[in-house]
Amino acid sequence: MILSGTGSHVEGDSEYLSEGSHAVKSDVHVATADDLRELEKKFIAAAVNAKTAGCDGVELHGAHSYLISQLLTPFINDRTDEYGGNAENRARFAANIIRGIRKACGPEFAIGIRMPVHRFMTDSISDEDSIAYAKIFEEAGADFLDISGGIPDAPSNLIETEAYAEGWRVDLSEKIRPHVKCAVFALGGIRHPEKAEEILESGAADIVVLGRQLICDPDWCNKVEGGKEDEIRYCISCSKGCYGELSNDRFISCALNPETGHEYQLHYGNENKEPRNIVVVGGGIAGMQAAITSAKQGYHVTLFEASDKLGGQIELASKGPNKSRIQWVYDYFAGETYRQGVKVILNTKADLEAIKAYKPDYVFVAAGSLPFNPPVEGVEKAAVAWDVLRGEATLPENSTAIVLGGGTVGCEIAEILRNAGNETYLLEMTDVVAGALEPFHQVDVLGRMNADEHMHVLTNSRVTAVTDTGVKYLNDGEEKTVEGAFIVSAFGQKPQGKDLLKELKEAGIACATVGDANKVGNFFSATTDAYLKAISIR
Repeated sequence: MILSGTGSHVEGDSEYLSEGSHAVKSDVHVATADDLRELEKKFIAAAVNAKTAGCDGVELHGAHSYLISQLLTPFINDRTDEYGGNAENRARFAANIIRGIRKACGPEFAIGIRMPVHRFMTDSISDEDSIAYAKIFEEAGADFLDISGGIPDAPSNLIETEAYAEGWRVDLSEKIRPHVKCAVFALGGIRHPEKAEEILESGAADIVVLGRQLICDPDWCNKVEGGKEDEIRYCISCSKGCYGELSNDRFISCALNPETGHEYQLHYGNENKEPRNIVVVGGGIAGMQAAITSAKQGYHVTLFEASDKLGGQIELASKGPNKSRIQWVYDYFAGETYRQGVKVILNTKADLEAIKAYKPDYVFVAAGSLPFNPPVEGVEKAAVAWDVLRGEATLPENSTAIVLGGGTVGCEIAEILRNAGNETYLLEMTDVVAGALEPFHQVDVLGRMNADEHMHVLTNSRVTAVTDTGVKYLNDGEEKTVEGAFIVSAFGQKPQGKDLLKELKEAGIACATVGDANKVGNFFSATTDAYLKAISIR
């Protein structure tokens, strides 16, 4: 169990709260020493409750802007009492809690703390402070130190996106490991067993921490132990289900593992079900998920794919900036489709007669989606975003480029063109760019764009015409023009497979669309839709 606390404003006894070099008048009550001592008791009581509930230990969250982190951070903590002024005093709150938990819960109860080590400009924690904190926490009775960063410069420093290298925080553990005898943990987007082994062998840490990876694949450890590393479903750090797109019930899910959060709905095993023939049309991520889930229920599954390989849009998705990890998605889903015994028929566009030959009890239409262009004058003159991602469009260099559409794909195309040295304009009809991304990724993308003087993001701009020399658009009712030598349409996509669905229904065959064929979305919506519909077959 993790104990955090979310308090704020822990500065000294003043009606003014410091904010950088400025003083800001505040009506917020500043925590007194007595307040902090009462909070210490509450943390200790929470640990006792955890032990009573059967937990073997607790971890205090002392990083990432939570209360303990604020007290440890000189940038925030300018107290002049026993809880501020030097490293020992700033660590007093956490150390008192650790001592209290040890006394209340006994020597066999595990106690650890996720503690900050200097990494970001805003944390103001020196390496000397970090080492001092580690020694104080160990002396107070901590069994382990879970090493992370301090208060971040950007949201993605808290929950890293795919732009961060695997194990990017391990150097922080290396700073602490030589100075304590208790166990030191390393973390930072660690996904692969060979990376974990490399960290342990280097002596940088005693234990490697897996977070979102175990949401994505709870059997990670068992697969590694059993020599089945090639069957691991690797987390790509998308944060869609585990953070950015929680369900209405607010439970944690996963874009690549739709079973997460739906365990109570599992119906695997065929004890009470008749053998059924399931046909899946389309081998993208939704089609593969429908096939995998159906096969796990003991059904006979046949999957038709029009191209020469499974994957659908997965390969396209892997071509954007910092998106190479999406290849892991293909590796797992394609591999699992075959491992579950699904009969895969490639290079075949399934029609009604081909499907009827398999006497299906149920058909999933997972035909995906295709690029969509609105009725804009001259839009056919623009290159299509998918062609850019495929490498089929010749990109200009050191020229001027215009991207039409500020969704996820449009932003990726804009970054690709900018990376080629082009002055780049991105036009978006609404006032939101990259709106389909979860917050950490969206901030990452917008941060890169806003920091680049050669990237021009034009919101509330509705394209009215594509010309031989540029684009006309309306902005707040005013017609404007931007000139560019290369124009790309990234207006979005439209579902496919509705005609086939209609034919199947008219033939009396039970069926449903899944994934983009149902509603254009993302990995999270595709796998969840396919999974929930597949386990609902009766």
